[in-house]
Amino acid sequence: MNFFIPNKDFDGDQYVRIKNSSEGYTFQARSIEFETSMLGSIHNEKYDGTDWGDATIKFYDVSDVELTIQGDIDTDCVKTVVDWEPLYDFDLIGGSIHTLVPCSSEFRLYCVAVPDIPEGSGGSKVMINGINMNFQDMIEVDGRTSKHMVYDATNHTNKMRKIIKHDAGKKCRCELIWEHFKG
Repeated sequence: MNFFIPNKDFDGDQYVRIKNSSEGYTFQARSIEFETSMLGSIHNEKYDGTDWGDATIKFYDVSDVELTIQGDIDTDCVKTVVDWEPLYDFDLIGGSIHTLVPCSSEFRLYCVAVPDIPEGSGGSKVMINGINMNFQDMIEVDGRTSKHMVYDATNHTNKMRKIIKHDAGKKCRCELIWEHFKG
């Protein structure tokens, strides 16, 4: 039997395959739910009900001091930060953020890749810069090609950070969806 697949179609035109990811990787849309200004609101589950363990949420006041008590968060939180650092290499394609209901006040979204390494050393790559979700309840971004992100527990070279700046204590339920390929 001949299992050879011709590289031309019936018209004689050559087939071209676009490579989106590393060989053997599978597409995955990862969801992380959270609520701004709300402790313990992160939902980051696998299909079997166990937590992935690779997402965190933190809250900050106008002086960029981390808030850890819900009462302080309710009155002083103006920035919610969600970090996602999967414990594997991946090829990032894009993602989206959705709000349960449209925001009724300023709600600015930022995304920084590799935030623990200074920009001058190759990190802190801004991918989303100040999009105001007051104008829509969903933002979708697509890098149009994948970016390989290598996991490194010391340098955090595949960490993705979403920063949401909002009115003090503003609560808004959100869902992040990371579109990526993983091995």
